[in-house]
Amino acid sequence: MNRSASHLANRSTAFAATLPAALAGPAGGSAEAAHAAYEVRFESLFHPGRGLTFPCDAQGRVALHRLPDRARENYRRAQSQVGVEYATPAVRLADLH
Repeated sequence: MNRSASHLANRSTAFAATLPAALAGPAGGSAEAAHAAYEVRFESLFHPGRGLTFPCDAQGRVALHRLPDRARENYRRAQSQVGVEYATPAVRLADLH
């Protein structure tokens, strides 16, 4: 494995290791929380208020097979750019209008 591939593998492993701590959902087991819609947000490190948001469950798991191709590509790019372009992702209740 060359140096850049090794660096990417290490970064991917580090991302996976930090993700569960970042994805702490609300406490409690109320019926309201069980039916709530969640999203995972990758906030831009350089443009406050901007970022990428994807639908997920309360634990931050994104159903990639349900995303359109472009959204899936954006999700994977955001994951690979945590700490470079985006902050550690955070799970939050979706803002339903």
